[in-house]
Formats: sequence, C-alpha cells, structure tokens
Amino acid sequence: MDVRDTRNLLSKICDPVRLAGRRSWFIVQPYSRGDTYLTCALMEAFRVQHSHVSDDIVLLVKKSHAPIAEMFTKHISRIATLEDAQMDQLAADLMSMGVRTELVPDEAVFVHPNHMDDGRADALTNISDFSQKNMYQQLLRLPLNGKLS
Repeated sequence: MDVRDTRNLLSKICDPVRLAGRRSWFIVQPYSRGDTYLTCALMEAFRVQHSHVSDDIVLLVKKSHAPIAEMFTKHISRIATLEDAQMDQLAADLMSMGVRTELVPDEAVFVHPNHMDDGRADALTNISDFSQKNMYQQLLRLPLNGKLS
C-alpha cells in the first residue's frame, strides 16, 4: 500500500461518518486500550481548546474499545468502530510507511506518537514527572496542567 492508497483509505473511513456542512474532528485511536482511554479522557479538554460548539467530534476506535469510548459520550459527538483486525492492519500499514497526520479538522488524526509530530513524543515520558497523560496532552495540543475527564 502506498501513501496515496492510505490517504484514500483514511478518506473512506471518514467519509461515511462525515456530516455535510459541519466541521468535524476525526480522532482515530488504533492502538491499546490505554491509548484509547487517555485519548477519550482528554476529549473534554480537547473540545474546550480546539473545537467550536457546532463541531462534530468523531472518535474512531477498534470495535473492542467501544465500551471505553462510551464512558466519555458527554464529550464526544459520535463513536465509530472498525473491526479490530482492520484497525490493526491500518495501523501497521501507516507505521511501515511512516505516515504522519496533523491535528486538523476534517481529516483523520491518528493520536499516537508514531503518527504525529516527529515521532519522538514518547521520549517525553523519560522526563521525571512527565506522564503518558502529559504525552497525549502534547499530541492533542492541550495545556499540560489539564485534568482527565
């Protein structure tokens, strides 16, 4: 799969859940339950920091992670799921090609250090008192003193 194919796949993932005329944030979390939890728990702060009241925040997760996302529906407009195997393959393809996503509306954003920034955000957790939560706050461009929902 080349980068063009991957971008087409990302569009195919987003397009069925896109609402016409609304700005949407497609937050994709293809990794572990812990990554899904941290991403979801920061959606309240994300909404305050980045979105407008009318924005649609769509969380795309593995089907097996839907119960985690459902704990945070107060801060997420909609939850979309993909079969675990499909999400695992997508993540593997993106990683093998080194595809990066940006934190911008109306495009799929893979919130993980492997797919954002320079790929070294996970090294921040080597700093004393810098947690996984802080790393996700950095990836989502949130204040580091914010709280999890």
